[in-house]
Amino acid sequence: MTARTLIAAFTVALASAQAPAQSFDPEALAQDLASGETDRVQEARDDAVAYLGNPGLSVSDRLAAVSALEGAVAEASNAEDEFVATNALLIAGQFVTPTGFQVLTDHLSQDRPGIRYAAYRGLRSSFAILADQTAPSLQPGAARAAFDRLVQAARDETDANTLESAYRAIAESLTITANPLKPLETQAGATLAEVADERIDTLAELTQDDYALTLGSALYVALEYRRLLGSAGRRVDDQTTRAAAALAGELIGHAYAEFDAAGGIGSINAERRELLRQTLSTAESVAYLALGRLGQQAAETDLAGAFQAADDRTFRAGAFRVIDSLASAGIEIDNTPTGG
Repeated sequence: MTARTLIAAFTVALASAQAPAQSFDPEALAQDLASGETDRVQEARDDAVAYLGNPGLSVSDRLAAVSALEGAVAEASNAEDEFVATNALLIAGQFVTPTGFQVLTDHLSQDRPGIRYAAYRGLRSSFAILADQTAPSLQPGAARAAFDRLVQAARDETDANTLESAYRAIAESLTITANPLKPLETQAGATLAEVADERIDTLAELTQDDYALTLGSALYVALEYRRLLGSAGRRVDDQTTRAAAALAGELIGHAYAEFDAAGGIGSINAERRELLRQTLSTAESVAYLALGRLGQQAAETDLAGAFQAADDRTFRAGAFRVIDSLASAGIEIDNTPTGG
């Protein structure tokens, strides 16, 4: 079973988790995890999701359960058997305590991509639970320290298949709206776009497969910003809005560079062209939403439509109009198209 298949099963278990069972037995769970037996390890993971995955669990009950489990989980997370190690990291993701974050962040530098993937998924779960807790189970400083290590790992991530999992973990912090953890949401809003921006600069050096995965991950990030900026009544700070606008500009600039290098839209291979069209559609929406929140009026364009129709002239003119609108709002873009 691959890490992705395993975590897909974990996601199903997470979605169907019920209220915590009164018979939760952390000692038995630890024994099941230590057994290394497939069925028992899976049962341990599912029991942890059902009990610790409840954000309404009292802090005292959470800490008592974690205290009974943390030794076994830490040991299992270092197992040579990737199935055992991955499940241990998924359980650690339910802790939402300093020790849980420590186990997860310590595995972000593992050589095995599947282990890093599970660590990212565990962090995503932790931030999701944290966002819904009435009383946070750890101090803001511990959450910020884990977040900073996550961001650095995302910047250093070498596996294109794993990259989006890192982005999704960062994006989960965009849902943390309650004090005293609100500053983490603000930091995530600014940082997520910056991390994706850095990858856009490397796209020209990648093989086709890694190119598609890396640009697809940046597209996921842009979709997150579109959702955030388009949420009616949701206040978004200026720093996040500007970061989103810059990411949109970088994506449009990249699509223009691909168009320019090919000598026209029709000369770009079909697979890449479709991915670029999707990217343009989302980036253009993000640019308009961000400009609106910044009090700027953007010219009306249809970059994705022009790209789909292979209308070079309309695409070129539209790209410059959007980029000029962003520049007028003080948004700096590295990938600025040239040549008019």
